[in-house]
Amino acid sequence: RKLFKYHCIIHQEVLCSKDMEFKHVIDTAVHCINKIRARSLNRREFRSLFEEETDDCGELLLHCSVRWLSKGKMLSRFFQLRTQVLQFLEEKKELPTECDLLKNNSWLSELAFLVDVTNYLNILNTGLQGENSLFPTLFNQINAFKAKLKLFYNSLSQGNLDLFPT
Repeated sequence: RKLFKYHCIIHQEVLCSKDMEFKHVIDTAVHCINKIRARSLNRREFRSLFEEETDDCGELLLHCSVRWLSKGKMLSRFFQLRTQVLQFLEEKKELPTECDLLKNNSWLSELAFLVDVTNYLNILNTGLQGENSLFPTLFNQINAFKAKLKLFYNSLSQGNLDLFPT
């Protein structure tokens, strides 16, 4: 038998996810969110202007790099409220570069892709946590995710976006 040695499976997954080349997307989203959430007046105005939308999908979420599981939820919420964020920033005449990106279809496609990928990563992370998680189960979940990644790659290379609903 072959003995496998793993140190903190979840930590390894996080390190791999840092290798993704989407820093420009995440940084822009975080910058927009911080502009709205960092000032209490902006936050109140945003909530009052878009009360119905924020009631439906929730408020914009702050992202903390220490709490990496929040990245997917933060991006998802930002994507859902992207039109409202753009409208708010344009009315305030804030962050013109970010506003241009929020109108750019290529950047929005990258954001949508990242929302879907981080959602899949969050599902994996949730499955890797908890009590009574035995190594064989965790190992199988990691291998299943590797197989999913191959499926994602093949689907994308054929132009099939069915696995990426956003």
